[in-house]
Amino acid sequence: MRKMLFVPALLIASVLSGCIVTAEQVRERMYAWVGVAEQKLISQKGPPSSVYTMSSGDRVLTYSYDQKIQTGGGTRTVPTTTTATGRHSFVGSSGYRTVDSSYTVHGQQVVVEPVQSFSLTCEASFTVSDGYITDVSWRGNNCGAHAKLPILW
Repeated sequence: MRKMLFVPALLIASVLSGCIVTAEQVRERMYAWVGVAEQKLISQKGPPSSVYTMSSGDRVLTYSYDQKIQTGGGTRTVPTTTTATGRHSFVGSSGYRTVDSSYTVHGQQVVVEPVQSFSLTCEASFTVSDGYITDVSWRGNNCGAHAKLPILW
């Protein structure tokens, strides 16, 4: 029975781990472009966002991605509970008395979620010499292991 449970669990884990990309895997994917013809990069990724020609004649092809994200701006209702305790004194038919008491009030509170805006960016650059990619670099908060968008490379 244990072996029967282990195989599906292993299968689920391997499928889920395919969705997680480590920083090393990103590095491997990017450096896999070194030695590849410039035309293959352009045919697969489309035209670059910019091209810079260096004094040596080498070119740097840069692909830039920027996505603006906005969250919040809504409201939500959360349950609340308030408990109060106190000491009450009163005069009754049997004389003066002091009683400890407590009560609980259940309610709801409306919470306003503030609007938050941020950008997800990635800039990938490919240095090309004599028609072949010789170096790669990337920067941004959405290029690698913690990318909020699918890996572009």
